[in-house]
Formats: sequence, structure tokens, C-alpha cells
Amino acid sequence: MENLHPGNDGRRFTVIAFFLIFAISFAVYYLTNEGGPTAYNNFVHLADAFLHGRLYLLKDITWIELAAYKGKYYIIPPPMPAILILPFVAIFGLSFNQTLASIVLGSLNVSLAFLTVRSLTKSLSVQFWTTLMFGFGTIHWWVATAGGGVDVFPSDSGHFSFSSNLLYFK
Repeated sequence: MENLHPGNDGRRFTVIAFFLIFAISFAVYYLTNEGGPTAYNNFVHLADAFLHGRLYLLKDITWIELAAYKGKYYIIPPPMPAILILPFVAIFGLSFNQTLASIVLGSLNVSLAFLTVRSLTKSLSVQFWTTLMFGFGTIHWWVATAGGGVDVFPSDSGHFSFSSNLLYFK
């Protein structure tokens, strides 16, 4: 795909807009979070298991949906969110806030949506309104904030991040 915004000015605007959109999205998502860290932090437990060389949990955590097999307990959703938060769980342990990670990833997604739309059109109006609609007019807002407390939604945010990168950087 050809570059629709050649030159240093276009790149400078894109970089500034990317970080500004991230900051605004993060502030709104953080302030509208419905209750802080989640008790359904299955990806934190899975990342901790990975750090200890396991693919399973040692004990049943009754409030997390697990698959029990031969005395081992497996997290059901795909493991990518656990892989993404692995360094943070290595530093902070089981007290790492999975919801905060979901908010950061969701805010990043809004910026990535901007990059994707920017690569498709020169119209700043279309870029602005499409990014605004994605970040604050779809279920993505809930997925990134309150949804971070539900076991599968951090996976959804992660999938969007990777898909957006594939579209933009192809």
C-alpha cells in the first residue's frame, strides 16, 4: 500500500497523534473502570505458572473457570495475554493488576485503529471520527475496562492489537 502521508510532517503528526490518542484513551478507560483489579485474574495465575515451568495451576481456584485433568488445573482461554504480562508478573507476582494491563492494551488498540484508518484515507475527519467511534462508541471500551475483569476479554484486546499491526505494517 502506498504511503498516503509522505514527508516528515506527516510522520511527526502521526507519532504525536498516536501518543495523544493513547494518553486520552488511557485516561478515559482508567477513570471509567468499574471497580479496580479483578478477582478473575486467570492470566496472572497462568503467567505465574509459566514462570515456574508449568502449563497448569497447582490448585483449584473456585472463582476462575478451569479445566481439571489428573489433579492439574488448566486455564481455558488462549494464553497470549499471559505471555504479554509475563514480565510484569515476574516483577510483581500474583498481585499484578490484570485489569490495568487490559486498559493499557485497550488504549493501545485505539491508537492502532487510528494508524490503520490513517493508512486507508487522507481525510483527517474520517481518521478522527472513525478512531473516536472505535475507542468510545463500540464494545471495545467495555472490553478494555470492565471486561478486563472477565477471563476472555484480555484475549480479545490482544487479538485486536495483533490484527491491527498486521493490517498497518504489512
